[in-house]
Amino acid sequence: MYGNLGRNVLRGPGLATVDLAVHRILWRAERQSVRLRVEAFNVANHPNFQIPSSFGLFTSSLTRVGSTGRISETTSTSRQIQLALKWMF
Repeated sequence: MYGNLGRNVLRGPGLATVDLAVHRILWRAERQSVRLRVEAFNVANHPNFQIPSSFGLFTSSLTRVGSTGRISETTSTSRQIQLALKWMF
């Protein structure tokens, strides 16, 4: 039990990502085709921060922990783009 804390006080920042995929058939014959695919992850390059570190305010010897509540990492990666060329026969 958390005592008299309010509801949802231990939540961190939200998560927002936008992924995009596009493909196109470049060449097609009777039994063969070539397809180009482009995929992009986290298109907006939005930083998604991790939850705050360690909710403990004091150590066992009752000294104050200076890094409590700091956000020092991100949850997701930065923008990534990948290309694929597929030959189907």
